[in-house]
Amino acid sequence: MLSIRRSLLAALLILFLSGALGFSFQDNAGFHLPGNNYRWLLHSPFRRYLSPAAETFLQLKYEQPARRWAQERLRGQDQRLNDPAQDKNPSLTTQSETTVAVYGSHVVVGWNDLGQLRRTGSISGYGYSEDGGQHFKDAGVIPPVFGGVNLGDPSLTVDGRGNFYFAQISLNSKGQAFVGVAKSDDEGKTFDPPVDASRSITSSNSFQDKEWITSDASGGPHDGSVYVSWTNISSQGGIIAFSRSRDGGRRFEPAIPLSPAGGFAQGATAQVGPEGEIYVAWEDMLAPGIRISKSTDGGRSFGAEGIGNKLVTRVVPIGQPGAPATCSGRRILKGYIDAAFEFPSLAVNPTNGEVYLVYASNPPGLDQSDIFFVRSADGGHNWSQPVRVNDDRSGNDQFMPAISTSANGSLSIIWYDRRGDPDNLKFNVYRAVSTDGGRSFRPNERVSSVSSAVPPLNPNFDLGRPCYMGDYIGITADADSFYLAWGDNRDQGLTWRTEPAMPTAREATANVAVGDTVFVLGGSKLGYDQFGESGANQAYQVQRRRWVNLAPLPTPRAGAAAVAVGLSIYVLGGSASQFGGASDAFERYDILTNSWEELPPLPTPRSGLGAAAVGDKIYAIGGQDCSSDACGRSLDTVEVYDLRSGRWSSAAPMPTPRTDLTATVVYQGQIYVFGGFNLKLLAPLRTVEVYDPARDRWTRRANMPYRRGGGAAAVCGNRILLFGGFGRSFSANRRTAQLYDPLSSHWQSVASPKFARLGIRAALVGEVVYAIGGSLASAVREAGANEAFNCRNLGYARPDPDIFFARLPAPQPGSLPGPRAATPYRRTPSPSPLRLRRIRLSRLAGVLRFQVQGQGIAALQLEVFDLAGRRVFRSGELRGTQLSWSGLDAQGRRLANGVYLYRIRVRSAAGRQTQSTVHRLVLVR
Repeated sequence: MLSIRRSLLAALLILFLSGALGFSFQDNAGFHLPGNNYRWLLHSPFRRYLSPAAETFLQLKYEQPARRWAQERLRGQDQRLNDPAQDKNPSLTTQSETTVAVYGSHVVVGWNDLGQLRRTGSISGYGYSEDGGQHFKDAGVIPPVFGGVNLGDPSLTVDGRGNFYFAQISLNSKGQAFVGVAKSDDEGKTFDPPVDASRSITSSNSFQDKEWITSDASGGPHDGSVYVSWTNISSQGGIIAFSRSRDGGRRFEPAIPLSPAGGFAQGATAQVGPEGEIYVAWEDMLAPGIRISKSTDGGRSFGAEGIGNKLVTRVVPIGQPGAPATCSGRRILKGYIDAAFEFPSLAVNPTNGEVYLVYASNPPGLDQSDIFFVRSADGGHNWSQPVRVNDDRSGNDQFMPAISTSANGSLSIIWYDRRGDPDNLKFNVYRAVSTDGGRSFRPNERVSSVSSAVPPLNPNFDLGRPCYMGDYIGITADADSFYLAWGDNRDQGLTWRTEPAMPTAREATANVAVGDTVFVLGGSKLGYDQFGESGANQAYQVQRRRWVNLAPLPTPRAGAAAVAVGLSIYVLGGSASQFGGASDAFERYDILTNSWEELPPLPTPRSGLGAAAVGDKIYAIGGQDCSSDACGRSLDTVEVYDLRSGRWSSAAPMPTPRTDLTATVVYQGQIYVFGGFNLKLLAPLRTVEVYDPARDRWTRRANMPYRRGGGAAAVCGNRILLFGGFGRSFSANRRTAQLYDPLSSHWQSVASPKFARLGIRAALVGEVVYAIGGSLASAVREAGANEAFNCRNLGYARPDPDIFFARLPAPQPGSLPGPRAATPYRRTPSPSPLRLRRIRLSRLAGVLRFQVQGQGIAALQLEVFDLAGRRVFRSGELRGTQLSWSGLDAQGRRLANGVYLYRIRVRSAAGRQTQSTVHRLVLVR
């Protein structure tokens, strides 16, 4: 029945998606990515080479449905940067892929922040420090262009004047991918919406991916120029593209290709040398090997001195091939870590122009990944033989290297390292330091103070891609320090626990628990060469964590409901054939004798119904009278079976007819019905209705935050857990999980199941809810997925990916590395809070007045942008909480009527700053 519904509603889904021109919030929570341009990438042979940002976009689009914070503890060897309080959804907590830029005492760190996407339309997170890295503020995310989305893949640079530039993969309002470059002119505290750096090739037929940004601070003729390199992916392959801006990031010139057509290049990285020379290096994925190109005319052309697409070294792919169904065909290391291929990291020595590259490669033997270093002392013409940087003898994995050079010429390489774990799973960050240009290295030193475990992957606890640890970590340097940032899993989050899978994969089953055993009955068969309804009766023994086969259902069916009374299980209704009518079957299973008994049939045959047992009565609720949407109707019918008399009777009908009532539970003697599907409306519902058996009366409760059909529900302590099913778009399953408080009607987000699925019912054993079976458009075929949620602890502990930072001394040439202990810092008192809660906008005599409300606000400033993200007006900073604007641009000219964007920055008396989100403004005179 559910599979039929998906096909019948496909046309509605196409109409729904084609009308989406910008991201919106469905039911105040459902997020939509704009456009529908890149379905061709789903089955492209080059998909396995996509960046995590691009792959996450495909997962979210097609395959599944700024608060300021000061860290007041003393900085030690390493410290967390991101604010965990901003992770509103417990299953969207991944921060990864770091980048660092430094200017004086100002340190800016960027990262991917998946938890921000649905609320802000941006994954591009960042934080900043004003005291050299002693304390950081999580500044939220880079705002997208109007109607667009920022997909992450962060890369930072800073020019010689202290302007920070943040590059990322972005989508415009048409859903076209472009390289977005956002600029900050206030030391990295705030950033403008991104400018399209790939505008000359941005289209629906190509995807811009894996960008890298750098800038010229050499003092030469091209000083101040900003350079971006990336991969331009089309159906013909992927080429490295390059663009430059010579006006401070306001406009980027047409892109030029750096690699030949017909191949696939990825992982570009760019750096500027002391004479203004530009190097861009990347991995040739088909060779495979590391290649490099050089420019000596400020990026106008490449191939200078014969160095164009030059092969530096061959590489051997690390890890093992991942299964296409789980890891999109990408190679993975143990633990399903998607480990960034062999992408190079590039540095240029500012004292002598030597060029350095580090990369991961698969060495001979059992070891699957080590770190290697090569050097050119003649401007990229000739290269040294690769040197293994990690000095362990463990045979464990080392991966994701990054390199930087300090102003005095010393270099530091960092990477993830598993040498300390006999199981080759947990990892730390290590570094190697050289003061002679990589001709020798000091012994490796461990940077991270706590080892990181691998979070649950394949399936991923997070709502993003299934196999993911990012593609890179970040390092930069100034005259006396190296600044490091990386994704770190030492802290704990919550998730569902994966249990042994059901032997016979099915959806639309009837699940019920008796004692410590969960019974899974009937359902639609899943898997290759499987079709029709199943009569399987399989039981999961929780304590033994094993499955047993029991006497099958006399009437094979799907979409039935089941309840347990004592040592008996009652199975009601369902559909006996995929294209036939609904069933009136009513059968009892005796657990002691492992036998079945036929009972008086349901007065109203139905499928997709809800069922509940209260006292000595069994209630059959709602459903539909035909297994196909084309012939059926949603029912409001409630019928009651009396266990003492063995007879059926009628009860008060539901206020709202509905089917797919898999989310039906009994709480304190009352029956709760959540969501479902209405065939007349062709839409899932968000209503909550409660039946009181003692009064034979239905009442309405506050609506659910989401529309949800075919979801699952179970009593969880003094609340009700709801998860799974499908939402308004019919394509994206409601993987999200929430707890409902029947007393207050309050909803709380909790950890989501790893599998998004419908056709599932929940079963409670003690304090643990079990979710067994179901499917997501056949994406979990043959899996028989089985997951558990602990009600007392709101899930099970798992490593939580966060962002960590360390500042380490840069040794002088010829000296030993400095001590690992961090410089002690004095604890600073907490500043008074600054909060911007509300902006009131009014019009008087042709002047717009902005009134802000909040706490600790001493001054404010207005910025106005056009729809392309260009700033057209910025006021001076005004004391107080209100300012006026007459609709003039920065040059005092009258702006044309139309739609604009604006944001407000506020400052406290102590100098703290924050800003509003970007709002829309319609200017009409």
